[in-house]
Amino acid sequence: MPCPSCSGDVRQRRHYERFERLLEESQLPKGWRDWTFETFPQDADKREAVSDAASFARGQYRPHFVNCLISGPFGTGKTGLAVCILRAFLAKLRPALLWTAPDLLTRIKATYREDGEGEEALLRRLVEVDLLVLDDLGAERASDWQREKLYQVLNGRMASERETVFTSNGDADALRSVLGERILERIEFRCMPIDLTGRNLRRPLAMGQGGQR
Repeated sequence: MPCPSCSGDVRQRRHYERFERLLEESQLPKGWRDWTFETFPQDADKREAVSDAASFARGQYRPHFVNCLISGPFGTGKTGLAVCILRAFLAKLRPALLWTAPDLLTRIKATYREDGEGEEALLRRLVEVDLLVLDDLGAERASDWQREKLYQVLNGRMASERETVFTSNGDADALRSVLGERILERIEFRCMPIDLTGRNLRRPLAMGQGGQR
């Protein structure tokens, strides 16, 4: 029989190695990899939003909510809060991906002229990953082609009820105007809204308190 103590060490090491692989695959920038709910600035005017995001990450609201839309003014911490949710998924060894919406659409288009992962494989990965974070959604008006690709991804995730987190500077009306009604319906499907307000975390004062944006 294996030593219980040694077996525990082996399990812990394997858990850590798996976590590190998932962290690398998540496309989370290296400078953001230490962002957690514990390191997020604990301002009084952000406390409720942080609590709701942590509850979503724990799966506390399933099956009522499978999507989460974090909205608010520039610099209030929307991306940072979304990364905290992603890190919580990775800590449970659940695969997760982070993409800014404009970069994702550029990457999909690049599959047409590159060798390697094709469009179908990339879209399947986006649909099937446990958590997808789409940052900076609605930053620019989408073309018909861009809307169609977003629709494919979000419709597939809605059908399988996989968690998706969106961040946006705009509200639902603003997203509707740049993305269209079909996509907005899939964003709003069982969606928990989080309104993040308060001070701008990009200012120098905030950088010593985590610097998350």
